[in-house]
Amino acid sequence: MATRRGKELEAPGGLDAARRKTGSVGNVIDDYLKSTGGDIGRTKAQVLRKIREEVAISDIPCDELRPRDITDFARTLSKGRSPSTAQNYLSHLSAVLSIARTAWDYDMNRDVALDGITAARHLKLAGKSKSRTRRPSLDEIDRLLAHFIETHTRDKRSLPMHIVMTDPLFSSRRQEEITRLTWEDFHEADMTQLVRDMKHRG
Repeated sequence: MATRRGKELEAPGGLDAARRKTGSVGNVIDDYLKSTGGDIGRTKAQVLRKIREEVAISDIPCDELRPRDITDFARTLSKGRSPSTAQNYLSHLSAVLSIARTAWDYDMNRDVALDGITAARHLKLAGKSKSRTRRPSLDEIDRLLAHFIETHTRDKRSLPMHIVMTDPLFSSRRQEEITRLTWEDFHEADMTQLVRDMKHRG
């Protein structure tokens, strides 16, 4: 008489399932960070490490993860955080979980994260950030520039914020792209600058 394990192996897809890697959500995050070498953007890396180190969801075995676990995680995030922040956490986690099976052979259903995020959005635990209601006036920008110029004039060691703040006003670049800029990236002759690791959509 075949053992229970034998029956599981003989069932359709049983051998494939037996070869799947066991581990927790935290193990998947570890593999993701190791595989990318941390070259995924500072914010995303920080979020994933925070989930790995501080959040209970990281201890759940991959084959036991359910959409309810994702919504519970979102509910925890919603305490003291905006829906848009919760959405960022969920998006980064989903990006990792969605490739757990194909990249590292973890026993995980990629639809779990997607279903959980859909429920979290429906329950308004996660969502897009609110649209801006106003932009700074020219007078406000002038006063900020005057303040930063005065500060930098008094102490040349201070950050030249009058230069830093004008770059995004005219370039519309993302924060992480701007903070990676160096003086060598700026070419005064033709008034251009080199943006490193620019994020593309599509």
